[in-house]
Amino acid sequence: MVLPLAMISSTLIGACSNLFTNEATESTSPSSIEQSSPTTERVVSHAMGETIVPNTPQRVVALEIFTLEGAVALDVPLVGAPQTAAQALNLQAQGQTIEDIGWPRPSIEKVVSLEPDLLLGVSHSSEEYYDQMSQVAPTVLVKAEGSSDWKEIFISVGDALGKSDAAQRVMADYEAQVEIFKERLQASQNESDNNQSDELQISVIRLFPDRIRIHHRDSFIGVILDDLGLSRPPEQRANQHSEDISLELINIADADVLFVVIGDRPGTGEARFEELQQEPLWGNLTAVQQNQVYLVRYHWTCCGPIAANRVIDDLSQYLLEE
Repeated sequence: MVLPLAMISSTLIGACSNLFTNEATESTSPSSIEQSSPTTERVVSHAMGETIVPNTPQRVVALEIFTLEGAVALDVPLVGAPQTAAQALNLQAQGQTIEDIGWPRPSIEKVVSLEPDLLLGVSHSSEEYYDQMSQVAPTVLVKAEGSSDWKEIFISVGDALGKSDAAQRVMADYEAQVEIFKERLQASQNESDNNQSDELQISVIRLFPDRIRIHHRDSFIGVILDDLGLSRPPEQRANQHSEDISLELINIADADVLFVVIGDRPGTGEARFEELQQEPLWGNLTAVQQNQVYLVRYHWTCCGPIAANRVIDDLSQYLLEE
C-alpha cells in the first residue's frame, strides 16, 4: 500500500550572536535577583547557583539545543552553538557567523577561542562540564528534567538573557496560536456530518533504525497536543516521555491520525519509513487504511516556541485544511 505522504516544509528561522558569566551554590530557574552593578552586570540564580552576568551580553554561546532555540526566538545574537542542533531544527543565521562548538559534548578549546561573555545550557545535559565552562566565562544552566519542561526552560532562558518581557511576549504569541487552532478545530467539528471528529485521536511515533518510539504526554509534543485539546489513544496517555517498541507492538501506536517523525533533515528517514510500509502489521493500522499518516520532522520532538509554532502549523495543514 502506498500512502499519500504530506511532507512538511522547512521554515528557516534566523537571528544569532553572543553571551557569557558564572559562580555556584544551589537553586532552580534563572532569575535576576539583584544588581551587582547598576549599569553593566546583574546576578542570576540558576540550577548550579548564582552567577554574575552582563546586562547586555554580546558574545553568547549556546551549549545545547534548548538554549540555542531560546536565544534565536529572542533575537539574541550568538557566536557559538552546536551546528547539529541548529540543523535539526532548520535554524539558520541571517548575516551572522555561528561557530560549531560540537555535540553532544562541546569542545572547551573551541568555546575558549570564541571569547564568550556568557554561556547558556540546561542542567540535564551540561551539568557534568559546568565547572570547566564556568572557568572560561560566566555560565548559566537552566534547570531542566525533560522536553516537557520546554515552556519553563524558555522563560528561564529569557530571564538569564535579561529578556524576560520579550520571552513573555513570545509565549503569549504561542498561546494566541493555540486559541486560534482550537477555534478552527471547533468550527471544523461543527461543520462535520457526524460527531466522530470530537473524539479524533492523534498518535505520534518516531522512527529509529532498530526501534519505534511512541511519544506520551510527558514530552514536548505531548504538552503541545494537550494545549490544543487533541485526544490521544489510551495507550499514549501515560505521564511519561516515551516508550520504545518493536514492530510486533505497532498496534498500540494506532489512532485516527498518525504522525511519523523521521530523520532530522530531509532525506534521512524516508528509507526507514518505506521499509515499514512493506510490513503486513503496518497495513493493519486504522490510520494507514484511512490514509491518515503524515511524515514530520525533528521539531515535533523538541525544543521551544519556534518548534511549537511550527507543530501548530503542521497540525493546521493536516487536520484543518482541505
